Formats: sequence, C-alpha cells, structure tokens
Amino acid sequence: MNNPAEQRVLLHATHGPEDIAKAVAALETLRSSLPEARLSVIVNGKALAGVRKVAEPIDPDRRAQVFACELGMSRNGIKAEDLQEGLGTVPSAVVALAAGQLDGAAYIRI
Repeated sequence: MNNPAEQRVLLHATHGPEDIAKAVAALETLRSSLPEARLSVIVNGKALAGVRKVAEPIDPDRRAQVFACELGMSRNGIKAEDLQEGLGTVPSAVVALAAGQLDGAAYIRI
C-alpha cells in the first residue's frame, strides 16, 4: 500500500445532482478510514446542477476539494459565478480523472 502521505482518492459525480450528497457522504467515510489521504470530487454531466449556488450547500472541509468540469459547465450554460463558494474547476473532467489515475489516485464513481 502507498505511504499514507501519498494516498489520493478521486470521486467522480456525473449522473445527477443527488450524486453530490452521495459524494459528501463518501468523503466522511474516507476521512475516517484514510485520514491522511487527499480527497477530490470531480463533477461533470448532470451532477453539475448539484454544485450551483441554488443547490444544497456543500461542505467538503479543507481536506477535500470539489472541482466542476468547465467543459460541462459551458455546455450547460453554467458560469463560474454560479458555483458555490470554495469550489474549483478543471478544464475537462475526463482529463483530470485520467491524469489523477495515471498519477496513482484511486478512482471511485459515485
């Protein structure tokens, strides 16, 4: 197993806005089981509706990061200012997920 300081987990939320709540619940489980791992949620597709300001608030905490796919945002008319505070973006979810996996991150599809 990797050194805990090097452990990374990528959660992928894509099917619908309800996937965001599932991802946040998974983050809680991962935090307790893998306390040193770096946790990220990559959001694209229909799940992007769950990261907008009008959606249920997300509180991933400082150990986890949530990133919205800019390509998907543009396809769905979502602007960066429409996202909840504290969320980041990646140019392409598929590229971010592939790069993370090639760099050794575990991948979990929500």
